[in-house]
Amino acid sequence: MEGDVAGAGYVTFGELLGRAYVQQQAFEAHVTTQDSQAHDGWLSPLLSEYYDPMYHYQLRQNEHGPAFTGTWQEVLAFVREAVDQQRRSGDVE
Repeated sequence: MEGDVAGAGYVTFGELLGRAYVQQQAFEAHVTTQDSQAHDGWLSPLLSEYYDPMYHYQLRQNEHGPAFTGTWQEVLAFVREAVDQQRRSGDVE
């Protein structure tokens, strides 16, 4: 089906959550050691195999594209400048 994310070879959220054993081990290690890095083994694939492709898919669906892309600092500067411009023009209090 055209435009179907699951049909486009993306890993489904359910497939990633099927790795419950790894998650359980991470939660147990986190409780025992107080080290949240134990979650990297299941969280990293969740982000890179599900959320990243979904984000890119959604960007492709938007005909206008993002208003701005950049590093965290660049985005912050862009937003601050946009707010300042709106304040100067009277669009925002």
